[in-house]
Amino acid sequence: MKTSNRRKMPAVRLLEAPGGVVRWLRFARMQVVVRRLGMAVAWGASVIATGSVMTACTDVGLYRQPGLGEGPIDNKLAVQSSFCTVDPLTLAFPVKILFVVDTSQSMVRTDPTGRRVTAVNDVIDAFIGDPGVEFGIVQFSGAANILTNDEVTGDPGFTRNLTDLQTAIVRLGLAEQPTDYEGALNAVFTVLTRDMEHSKDTDEAELARAKYVVIFLSDGLPNPVLPPNNTRSSILARVDDILELRRIFRPADIKLHTALVLGALGTGYRCTDSGLEGGNVSCQSLTTAAECAAATGCVFVGVQPEAESLLSAMAEGGNGTYRSFPNGEEINFLKIDFTSIRRVFTVKNLIVTNTNARPRLLFLSDKDRIGRASPDSDGDGLDDEEEALYGTLADSSDSDGDGFNDFLEVRLAASGFDPLDPTDADCELDIDRVDSDGDGLRDCEERFVGTSRNFMDSDADGVPDMIELRYGTNPSAGDGRSDLDFDSARNADEIRGHSDPVVNDAANRSSIAYRYDLKSRSLDDLPTDDERVALVKKGRSCYDFSVENITLASTDPGGENRIFIYVDQAPFDDPSDFGTFRVACVKQVFIHPDFRDPPFPIVRVPSDAFREPTDFDPDRDCVVGVPSQ
Repeated sequence: MKTSNRRKMPAVRLLEAPGGVVRWLRFARMQVVVRRLGMAVAWGASVIATGSVMTACTDVGLYRQPGLGEGPIDNKLAVQSSFCTVDPLTLAFPVKILFVVDTSQSMVRTDPTGRRVTAVNDVIDAFIGDPGVEFGIVQFSGAANILTNDEVTGDPGFTRNLTDLQTAIVRLGLAEQPTDYEGALNAVFTVLTRDMEHSKDTDEAELARAKYVVIFLSDGLPNPVLPPNNTRSSILARVDDILELRRIFRPADIKLHTALVLGALGTGYRCTDSGLEGGNVSCQSLTTAAECAAATGCVFVGVQPEAESLLSAMAEGGNGTYRSFPNGEEINFLKIDFTSIRRVFTVKNLIVTNTNARPRLLFLSDKDRIGRASPDSDGDGLDDEEEALYGTLADSSDSDGDGFNDFLEVRLAASGFDPLDPTDADCELDIDRVDSDGDGLRDCEERFVGTSRNFMDSDADGVPDMIELRYGTNPSAGDGRSDLDFDSARNADEIRGHSDPVVNDAANRSSIAYRYDLKSRSLDDLPTDDERVALVKKGRSCYDFSVENITLASTDPGGENRIFIYVDQAPFDDPSDFGTFRVACVKQVFIHPDFRDPPFPIVRVPSDAFREPTDFDPDRDCVVGVPSQ
């Protein structure tokens, strides 16, 4: 059994400013340098104390130990590969259609033949054969009733059970009491919220591709209007609440369409308030146009124009369309866009990172200096010198076995975490120690840092959560366009380039930054015998790419470097999509100063090395690149 002389992590207060933890680590390493310099530092202090040395300016953003020597180092690597995006036909793009149908007593006159029932049946018949489409039905009159139930949870919601749908449709032919618009919209809000909550817990990526279509059908105005309920403003506010669900749960789309059924008696007039809110007793008590015109704040309007105005406003607020169906005309919902949000995918982001080589500007040994890299032998985000500083293991990413990564515990020290204390992490159950989304963070870690266990990229900025944490950026907020260290390079660019977003490294970027070349391949670019021709014809996007200037580190033991390649794909017209990731890994051994295995400076990664993150195991799937031709 391996033993280690581990000492307790120093009790320190980490800086609260952005990148504070990383800056503190650099300060701690500088202290080690000072201790190693020994008498030279003491001599310098004595000279300064005597006033024998003049003060001078310095760039405090750069720390470099002189005198390391300039021997040749063969530690640069370039990787090449090809990649084709996912076939949209292999992904689920759910469409969920919710009918909200007025069954008030007035429908006996405006729709005596049951046109509304036929219209609902026509849509169900048209799409029941598509396994990606589900239906829900809400009936409203004096009260709203959700007539369908989710087949999995049993809660009111969407279903594909044709028997249940037919039973619900029969209820639509019944005429009951008044017309509660707001109650119906409350039911819509309930159905959508429950469905999205369930989807978020079970398949959040599928939720991000889901389209919700609500069809609201009535034959008149809300009744009764009891301010502040069932008024025009309260109804439109409820529509806003429904659309707000898109911001909260981030489905692909929510649309609320409205329709007005016109009857032979739908041309009357009434006196109401000038704001068309409804419920103004003093206005509604007036029966003639003259009386209404003479009253302050009242207006004499047609019932049909007033209903059209309200339903049009509801559709506009719901990003949908409004239609009216005159007396006797067929009610047809099939002109509404029910198509799924199935689009061509393109590469949203390409990120390559050597998890065993940390970018840094402070070096303590002759193996580490600007233009090289700091070895991180276990790839946990703490380089080997930091592991020595904290007493953690350089060959284990979780030194105390509590389920939390060493780097994460160091970063969260201000919250009471210690990488050497096995009792400080809430990660005891096996179910907590899985990585549900394949982003490199266990579910218990995601719970604590506030990222999603279902999305590899919680803030949809194109960078996996674990990479953002290691680089000191925020995985829960899109800060890729920010510049934390004010070195004129955006955070996202520094992460892609494998430089440091929280330390000004502008002077050294040319020597340390990765260089990317990503080229899209169309049918005109590909030879006719290239296997990608068939993929492009099916709507997939194909690319060739190369990444150069990847720095290798001399890790211990064995010198192995694992270079991960992350490809984030998203619909071409939706850069805010959470993305569908694929990952590959290539490994190469480097031992300072010039031993490498395989001995190729440029390697090619086969396109079939890319895996879904949840199916990827670096111990199994990391490949040895072949020489580039």
